[in-house]
Amino acid sequence: MLLLAQNDAATRTTYEFSRLAEMTQWSHWALLVAIVVLFISFVGWLYRRDTAELSRPIRWTLTGLRLAALVGLLLFFFNLEKKTESELHENSRVVVLVDTSQSMALANSIESGSSPRYEQIVSKFAEGELLEQLRQQHDVLVYQFDQTAQPTELAVFRRPQTETISDTEDSAETQARFRSARMLLLISFGVVAISLLAYLIALATRNMAPSWRETAAAWAMVGAFALVVGASLAATANLRAPELSLRQLAMGDLSIDAKQAAEPETSEDEQQAAPTYADIDWLEKLRPRGIETRIGDAIAQIVQQERGRPIAGILLLSDGVSNGGLEIREAIQIAADSETPVFPIGLGPSERPINLRVVDLEAPSRVFPNDAFQITGYIQAFASKTDFINVQLASGTTDSDGTFREEALEGEARRVQLGADGAVVATTFDVTPESLGERTYQLRILSPAGSDQDTSDDQKDVKVQVIQRKNRILLMAGGPSRDFRFLRNQLYRDKDVELHVYLQSGKPGISQESDELLFEFPNDAADLFENYDCIVAFDPDWSQLTLPQAELLERWVAEKAGGLIVTTGPVFTAEWASQRRGDPVVDVVKQLYPVSFHSRGTSAGLDRFGSEKAWPLVFTPEGQSRSFLWLGNDGSTSASRWEEFPGVYGYYAVRDKKEGASILARYNDPDASLGDDPPIYMASQFYGAGRVFFMASSEMWRIRALHEGYFEQFYTKLIRYVSQGRLLRDSSRGVLLTNKDRLLIGETVEVRAHLTDAKHEPLTDPIVKAMVSRPDGRRDELTLTQAEQGGKGQYHGQFTPLIEGDFHIELQLAGGGDDSLLTRDIRVRLPDKEIERPERDDVAMRQIAEGTGGVYYVGMDAALGKSPLPAVYLPATLPPQDMYTALPDLVDRNFDRLLRTWLLGLICGVLALEWLTRRLLKLA
Repeated sequence: MLLLAQNDAATRTTYEFSRLAEMTQWSHWALLVAIVVLFISFVGWLYRRDTAELSRPIRWTLTGLRLAALVGLLLFFFNLEKKTESELHENSRVVVLVDTSQSMALANSIESGSSPRYEQIVSKFAEGELLEQLRQQHDVLVYQFDQTAQPTELAVFRRPQTETISDTEDSAETQARFRSARMLLLISFGVVAISLLAYLIALATRNMAPSWRETAAAWAMVGAFALVVGASLAATANLRAPELSLRQLAMGDLSIDAKQAAEPETSEDEQQAAPTYADIDWLEKLRPRGIETRIGDAIAQIVQQERGRPIAGILLLSDGVSNGGLEIREAIQIAADSETPVFPIGLGPSERPINLRVVDLEAPSRVFPNDAFQITGYIQAFASKTDFINVQLASGTTDSDGTFREEALEGEARRVQLGADGAVVATTFDVTPESLGERTYQLRILSPAGSDQDTSDDQKDVKVQVIQRKNRILLMAGGPSRDFRFLRNQLYRDKDVELHVYLQSGKPGISQESDELLFEFPNDAADLFENYDCIVAFDPDWSQLTLPQAELLERWVAEKAGGLIVTTGPVFTAEWASQRRGDPVVDVVKQLYPVSFHSRGTSAGLDRFGSEKAWPLVFTPEGQSRSFLWLGNDGSTSASRWEEFPGVYGYYAVRDKKEGASILARYNDPDASLGDDPPIYMASQFYGAGRVFFMASSEMWRIRALHEGYFEQFYTKLIRYVSQGRLLRDSSRGVLLTNKDRLLIGETVEVRAHLTDAKHEPLTDPIVKAMVSRPDGRRDELTLTQAEQGGKGQYHGQFTPLIEGDFHIELQLAGGGDDSLLTRDIRVRLPDKEIERPERDDVAMRQIAEGTGGVYYVGMDAALGKSPLPAVYLPATLPPQDMYTALPDLVDRNFDRLLRTWLLGLICGVLALEWLTRRLLKLA
């Protein structure tokens, strides 16, 4: 974006005959002079012959009019041009780079209660103190950067324009030019008036005595030449001030128009691009969301973008910890080569604070009484002086205000060995609940005195609902695939699962390990809605369903929060998936899938089963963050285990994901790619109140080759994930769901709800209001709007947590009562990459400043000159670098058009006047 000053530098205007530059040979001039002499000689001979009997004034008048036309033609030939030489003025620029990675949400100092680092920037920007000081001499461009290579522009503040000496001189010169043009026009009016008076005298004396005829002719000659002179003066006045009309010049109203003419026009976009500091929501724009900090990329991109522009320097606001992208030393070299100084402002504490923290505490949302389950705590230590710490798990209840009330200790304190600095260590507790209801478990660190400078994060709570209920699952398959058989055996052995099996290829009399064996899909709404929490379908033949059955399945997912897991296969999928629209059963089922299918004929050869080589699965960033896909207790362990997995041999090609769906994994065969990305293998989506998970083949049994428990772990977590809508129902009037219950700062939480009124009919209100309780005690309102898809009573909304901790969502339905409150809890934490180095990196920031010729400031106050070091505050170290670029002479096309118009008018006018005179004198 090119920012121009509102006032250009001084301009110089010249007039020249362009034809003179072309007449470089003496022969050109000789020919021109010969033609002019011949023309004048001919005119003189002609009028001497034709006017021999007329008086001398008449002869002079006719000859002068013809010669005046010749002068006009010569002016046409020599082509008088008006040229303007000017300079383009670009204001000096300062680029402000603000780090919005998630480490900026950490405390700005090790003192208890210190505000986050980014809030220091927000407050200064909202007040405008720093930006206003920079803006006095520069255009200020504010960018944010984090894990992306290209910084994002947030705002532009232009330097206020001041009237310079040259501006004043230009304005005075313009006023003088306008006044002289008006004077010429007034003189032309006077000369024309004299012309008219002379003609009147000539007409009055032409019929008098013969002695008066000579006088009348003289007056006619005076009138003719005065008319030509007056018109020429008017043309000169108009050409001298073409910005004004002749009427404006005559009226003398020059002040407003002169001012407009002295200043270039400002476009509407430029007029609107001047926000004030208070107009911008800095809290939203600068909120930490990035999972990486790429300082090197940000500096290099800005230097490249500003190359050739008058940039005075780059202001970098960050903690200085770069953990991705281009190396800082390379960025320093790029900035130094372009002579662009970088002025870092360091935020955060200079020393790594001693801190022991409970990163997270994980437990299943709902368990069954007397059924042992595991609670896993994650411990992290920074700059710790001890290798071991004691932790303890307590159980109790949580008051309405969020206060934990301890009732019992779950065993003795446990001694945990800490890992390397910043490493996360897991510790697992086996717990057996006895009573029904909600139970809160708290893991806390028993820190020795002085071993932890921040004790606010020494404990974490997790809530567990103890319910008397089994997970009810319908296992459905087109045929007995290996995944089907392994999962059937696993679920049948699980005492917390009630398993029904529907094998479509089975006939009455077969035996299956199940609590109930079905030979058709449920036909009754009460049977489907009340008996099943999850349906797992391996390569099903959906065409065997009737339309009422398909519609019941769709309602069960959308309205009753059912969980659906679907996989493709080589037998039935291609038959129904490739059908075009028109089969009502297939059309209803396809709505549930998070992917769209190719129509018949377009997918020939795209699907592949039984390949000779296994290809691994590549998980997307979204898939890596989904804990239900982890083979282990944390993401890093899971990633290494999935990398060991050789992969699968087949997949069914789909066209693309649907809007709102998430791609979790891809089939990493480069030969199978239709575009830039490999085929989709795993995808999921919300459908109304339920969840649908898709896999492109049924080959998870192959993961048993790594460890027999991985298959069980995979499907157990997956079934719990899609069944959440049913298992977490705490009201008969609806369900409240989120896309994640564990996420990082800056990630967006999608909230879904299926709601009914007091009569259990789908709610029809256009919006509903929920409340989000934050870890810092604040409560924010969350608006859920009625979804366009998924049926009546479906609502959705979203919000983005900006701080670490537990968020509690409450939705109170109209009508009151114990059945009208829906709740959901999520936990937000910082990514390990952004907190492994929580202290300010003074070494890197100082290297950036010294390597590029800038100055390093520690804290915002130092940059504003409010602290003793350094002695020179920031604006004083950034002298303006305004750029003046000389532009070539520009021909004034308006002047050229106006000049030709006047010349044509004058030539035609004098020739018409000559003809009229000859007719009145009865000449040939």
